[in-house]
Amino acid sequence: MTILDEVSDVSPHRDAAWIAAVRILSGRLAAGPGKETQLPMTVDFSEVVNRLRRPARYLDGGDPDGAARERLTTAVREVALAWVRKPGGDKQLNGYDVLGDPVSERGLCKLLESSFRALAHRQARNSHDHGVLVDHANKIRPWTAW
Repeated sequence: MTILDEVSDVSPHRDAAWIAAVRILSGRLAAGPGKETQLPMTVDFSEVVNRLRRPARYLDGGDPDGAARERLTTAVREVALAWVRKPGGDKQLNGYDVLGDPVSERGLCKLLESSFRALAHRQARNSHDHGVLVDHANKIRPWTAW
């Protein structure tokens, strides 16, 4: 992480380093053959949330709701949902608007549904991609009682 954080703010590679840091911190790690995939820890998600709340200088032209940030946030929310669903461990985290406050399975499902719908409506390149993203949104959507 240190090397990624050392990329100069004026470098055209700053946002690529920023994205890489977020992806590394929120990534699933293969634990080896026959072993369960390891998910990030609370401290990792806390750092991811802090990074996503800070504006990236060049990413999406500085737009806080830009396409690249939207895709990255969706990916982080997917891993966070798996993390919340995994038994054990400390799940106390203030996820702010990125993962919810407090972080909960139901809250993450709502946020992830919203993310998939936003991707479908703003970034799908064709009707098939749109349908796949809407299906993901519907699959993750929390059950509601009428």
